[in-house]
Amino acid sequence: MIWIFIGLIAFLAFLELIILGLIVFLTIRFDEAKTRDTRENLWKGFTSILGALIGLVAGRGLS
Repeated sequence: MIWIFIGLIAFLAFLELIILGLIVFLTIRFDEAKTRDTRENLWKGFTSILGALIGLVAGRGLS
């Protein structure tokens, strides 16, 4: 039973990452970030949010 719960949490975390990736992709597309700095800042923001989500999921898994 616990493995079903862990699998469900992992699946939801995976969906969160997909949705987050789509948001960042659409932001780049609609913002038409022409300068390299903007794209780098978006990428840094994306990776920091991704790291926070991974930490959150790991924390949920350990608790």
